[in-house]
Amino acid sequence: AITATFASYAAVAIQNARLYNQTQEQALISTMLLQVAEASQSTMNIDDLLATMIRLTRLLVGVKKSAFFLWDDSLQSFELKAWYGFEPKGEAPHLFSNQLPGAVRLVNERTTLYVDDPERELGLPELSLSPEPGTVVMLPMLVRGEVTGAFLVSLQMAWTPGIETGFDPKALSILQGIAHQTAITIDNLRLLEARQEEAYVTAALLQVAQAVVGSNDLNDTLDTIVHLLPILVGIDTCVIYLWDSASQLFRPTQAYAESRRMEDAILSRPFAPAEHRLLDRVRQTGEMHMCRLPESNMAFIDWSALPCRSYAQRIDQPDLYHGDWILGYPLSLQGQVFGVLLVRETNVSPAFWERRMEIIFGIAQQTSLAIQNDLLRQEMVQTERIEREIQLARQIQETFLPDTIPQLNRWELDMRWETAREIGGDFYDIFKVDENRIGLVIADVSDKGLPAALYMTVARTLIRANAADSQSPAEVLSEVNRLLVNESADAMFVTAVYIILSLDTGSIVYSNAGHNRPLLFRRKKGVLEQLPKGGTALGVIEDLKLENHHLLLRPGDSLILYTDGVTDALSPDGEFFGEDRLQNLVRQHGKETIQNMLEALDDALIEFRRGLAPVDDITLVAVRRQPARQKRARRTLNSPDGDITGTASQTGQ
Repeated sequence: AITATFASYAAVAIQNARLYNQTQEQALISTMLLQVAEASQSTMNIDDLLATMIRLTRLLVGVKKSAFFLWDDSLQSFELKAWYGFEPKGEAPHLFSNQLPGAVRLVNERTTLYVDDPERELGLPELSLSPEPGTVVMLPMLVRGEVTGAFLVSLQMAWTPGIETGFDPKALSILQGIAHQTAITIDNLRLLEARQEEAYVTAALLQVAQAVVGSNDLNDTLDTIVHLLPILVGIDTCVIYLWDSASQLFRPTQAYAESRRMEDAILSRPFAPAEHRLLDRVRQTGEMHMCRLPESNMAFIDWSALPCRSYAQRIDQPDLYHGDWILGYPLSLQGQVFGVLLVRETNVSPAFWERRMEIIFGIAQQTSLAIQNDLLRQEMVQTERIEREIQLARQIQETFLPDTIPQLNRWELDMRWETAREIGGDFYDIFKVDENRIGLVIADVSDKGLPAALYMTVARTLIRANAADSQSPAEVLSEVNRLLVNESADAMFVTAVYIILSLDTGSIVYSNAGHNRPLLFRRKKGVLEQLPKGGTALGVIEDLKLENHHLLLRPGDSLILYTDGVTDALSPDGEFFGEDRLQNLVRQHGKETIQNMLEALDDALIEFRRGLAPVDDITLVAVRRQPARQKRARRTLNSPDGDITGTASQTGQ
């Protein structure tokens, strides 16, 4: 019993000693990892961090050889960043393909791997084992489940003959802690760098944006941009070429180079299509392209013959980050290429390449906005000038129309004139022929806008001039036609109606040159008539034969002249107003005053269009003989009832 008791005490003592030793080991490991954490927190860049971790590993664990590899997305390879105990062969950067057996195992298994043959599995003969036994282990550096690098360690252990050696679990725990802490710290440093880079990119682009909005002169803006680029990005040469579509040339507008002499040489040399490969490719594709300079001191004029490739196809190009490159950025918006920004880059570090490209691309976009704003400003000035000219043309056009409607004894006269655009091709005229007669004209030019207005002015002037020398509407229109045919060069024509109205008798002499047939409302009978069809429009054929027609307006009768803008008015459903609606409205309001009739027509057209603008000019001229109060007006002409009697004369007679 005593012996058993002593044995129990001995077992408890041994267990307590083992627990004490384990606690001490855990405390030692925790202390070591705390030192690693403190060291990692005191570093501000990745290179210093890795160098510190290599040094701590050697001090804390006593490794024979060690190295850190980090994954580079742009290179799609592992890059050797820090090492101890060996010297890698070849020139920096030391890259290791992700297709190496050790790299494949690390990415797939994401756990600690023992490497038996470093030369075969990692391409590192420098880590091959010496005659003494040793162990090489590769620990993954994981962040959010993704392999961001590897920690490679060769640790020489104490060797006892006949006993297999390996990594001490305590040492392995420390190494795993170092790998984990290093991976987390690197991720934090990268996030910090990314935030700082984003802030710098934002600040750089803000400076360029301020330069763009702070200047009203495009040349000043572009000059500021090319001088900001070297400061913000560190390039040594940049040129802005603008595409001149009129002369089909790339014209250099601003340049920054190593010397004033080189800047002058750049600015004095425009390029036509096929003279500069890089400029042509950027303009044709609207994408960034790049050319490699075979020699750093290559003359500027020789850049034009260099072969180029798209920046979008830069993957798997191991030479991308070495040597001198000429980069061409499109200055474009919404598919329209305004020009090209050329930039020269020299031996840019892979770590900064993408961020520099982002800054330069952002500056190219700001430059494009500056160019577009300048073009819009020029267009605005041009538009304002055109609008002023159009407004002046409308004022001039209105001066050719009657200022006021004459007040006639025993007659009502009114009109409506609305253009589809600022200026139109419809016109009307009311003028005295002599003391007892007035002339009424309504016409419609075949076009709209400014050309029609000019043609209208000519036609109106010719009608007025010839009306003073002739009492025959047909002769007047025929002479106008002869002059228009001889002078018209744009195949334009005009339809017209010319009426001479006798105020004493109500007799009318009427001629129609291809115009809409006027409407005549007979108050006594309550019927609506259409005046006879006319001949061909003016300005079409030389030998134009037009007829005069005679009729009588009795007291209460109304005559309505209109252009096709009335009948061709469109509803939102695509329906035409048409002649039937017009005639029905005239019948309904024929016994009312002319003012009431035209107001009813206005209201009907507005309701029919339902907010749509007129598609054609609208002109209405209406005349009404007031009803007799005591006795009827004396009948004249050959017809006893005053109806249309047919032709009385022809032109040329």
